[in-house]
Amino acid sequence: MVSKYTLALVLVIVLVHTLPTFQLSAIPTQPREEHILMFKPSDTNAIIEVDGIIKAVWDAGFKIMSLILQNHLRTVVPFGGTYPAGCRLCYATDSVTIYNNNTITIFAPVDESFSDDENWKVLEYQFVTARVDKEGFDSGSVQRGVELLTCDSYCKVLVNGYGSINNVNITHWNIYNDGHIIVHGVQNFFNCNFWKSSKNI
Repeated sequence: MVSKYTLALVLVIVLVHTLPTFQLSAIPTQPREEHILMFKPSDTNAIIEVDGIIKAVWDAGFKIMSLILQNHLRTVVPFGGTYPAGCRLCYATDSVTIYNNNTITIFAPVDESFSDDENWKVLEYQFVTARVDKEGFDSGSVQRGVELLTCDSYCKVLVNGYGSINNVNITHWNIYNDGHIIVHGVQNFFNCNFWKSSKNI
């Protein structure tokens, strides 16, 4: 008998490959106020090829997240699909733009996490508009109690220990890291309710 996980994986592959305009309903398509202030298009930008990111994530074993990033990374990153004037080659290549020397850190959940339909509703919390890396934890710039703004902007996630965010551990450091986009592998999806409940303590 086919497992629930196998069916979920097949469904994701079919959706990602056959519906190029498919949008994850919870991921905002328009940057919100906080993101506009941080990522507003300017002369300072980095144009990053998506192929290297999706290959690194795929090779690390996070295949579902790799497929999602292939078609939706530019949608998730604030102004990620907006290119500088005169950059004709940018439109012809599969790339994403990061403005104002910012960094997006992506926390890729393991494939098994996608077997729960509810997780799709919180996928945007996996994208943080800040540099989060092992060096940050080691130096103390990222430490317990630090709140991180997600690409949803209405929700933050909370660092609650070394390599732990919203009680979810980072298991694969630096799957990809070019200084503007960083990808780590994590055990599961972040739950925004963890941050909200911490504010009520």
